[in-house]
Amino acid sequence: MKFYVYNFMKIDIIIPVRRSDFMKFENDVTKYVGAQIRKYRKARGMTQKELGFRIGVKHNTISGYESGKNEPEQNILFAIADVLGVSINDLFPPP
Repeated sequence: MKFYVYNFMKIDIIIPVRRSDFMKFENDVTKYVGAQIRKYRKARGMTQKELGFRIGVKHNTISGYESGKNEPEQNILFAIADVLGVSINDLFPPP
């Protein structure tokens, strides 16, 4: 058994995960976050290019986040949440 530790706002969230499921779990969270970014961006009527411009990255970087291919760094996640007018918690799966 492995433990996935996710540090969010100085709080460690520890989730037990079988070794074989560890990478799958991490990938699922990345895809969930990407889907949430896409959902809130579209709800605000923004394009990937507009969101990228407002947070200082290119539109293809936003595309990578939304597809789950790239994982945004913490400061980028906070910037995305701020621009989209949502809480950072809204981007993550419920506990």
